[in-house]
Amino acid sequence: MGRLLTLEEAAERLRISKHTLYSWLQKGENGIRKYAFKIGGKKWVFKEEDLEKFIENQRRNSQSP
Repeated sequence: MGRLLTLEEAAERLRISKHTLYSWLQKGENGIRKYAFKIGGKKWVFKEEDLEKFIENQRRNSQSP
């Protein structure tokens, strides 16, 4: 398994606040939940490669006409 990123690290990589990312996760916005999971039922984490997939997916969607 690849490196796990904390909520804070993922938010930094996405260049958004951790509060925004947490809100996306709570509301299921941008399809972000399929790229994250909870450890111990509490803390959200992301596999580094899954977060990269999310970023690529967002990039592709933003370029669609």
